[in-house]
Formats: sequence, structure tokens, C-alpha cells
Amino acid sequence: MTGSAWILLVALLPAHGVEHSVEKSKCIKIHVEYDDGSPMEFADVEAYAPGKTDEPYMVLQTDEKGNVCFLPSDVKAGEWTFRIDDGLGHGAVVRVNVESTGAVKTSTTVGCPQSIRILAGVGVIWGLAGLFFYLAARRRLKPVRD
Repeated sequence: MTGSAWILLVALLPAHGVEHSVEKSKCIKIHVEYDDGSPMEFADVEAYAPGKTDEPYMVLQTDEKGNVCFLPSDVKAGEWTFRIDDGLGHGAVVRVNVESTGAVKTSTTVGCPQSIRILAGVGVIWGLAGLFFYLAARRRLKPVRD
């Protein structure tokens, strides 16, 4: 198989991203998983209180099923931010609006759209191909000596 065929094959593979869901039961439960449905096991989760993005309110970790349950001792109304990172380059930023009663109003994810991730992947592949062909051409050229 030629090099361009491999590049085309890799470019057509689906991007590997992160999905999440938020629900309120006895705590604020966040479930994170990869695009293929496998859970994001033992990922680091930093919880930031409303208006305080400089220092985490609490540091947590997902379980083997990709779940984390957050129950602050003092519920502060406002937008809580959860930064989730698996340590392998995948992550998500989840914003959850919480009422003073502790009820979850809305949840949003901050991240890149799928089209941007695909474009970035194609750009990386294109750059690696260019580097490969540059090095191959350099190897073929021999310096001219007088």
C-alpha cells in the first residue's frame, strides 16, 4: 500500500473525543466517556466554584465506569466548572448551573466542534507527510563538492 493510501485511510478514521452527561440525584453526577462508548476511567476532575477559576474547590477522580459524584458541603449557586482530564490528551470542560437549593439547571460543554477536530487531525497528518517527504528528499540529494 502506498504512502498516500495510508494517509487517506488514517484521515477517514473517526476522531476520538469525549462525551458527558450530568444529572442531579443526591449529588451532582457527571458521566464521561469516549466517542466509542468506553468510560473515561480514573480521570482527574477539578471542580471550580462559581467565580473562582484560579484554584479548584475540590479535586476528584472518576470511577471505573466514568462516573464522578460531586456533593459540596456548602452549595454555592451559580456556574460550577468541572475540568476533566484523562492524562492522555483527552478531556472536557463541563459547566453546570446550580440553584441555591442544589438543583441542576443547565449543563454545557466547552470544547471544539467535531469539524474543527477533524480539520486539526487532517492538518497534523498533512504536516507529518510533509516532514516525511522533506527528509526523504534530503537523503536523496548529495552535497556537490568542488
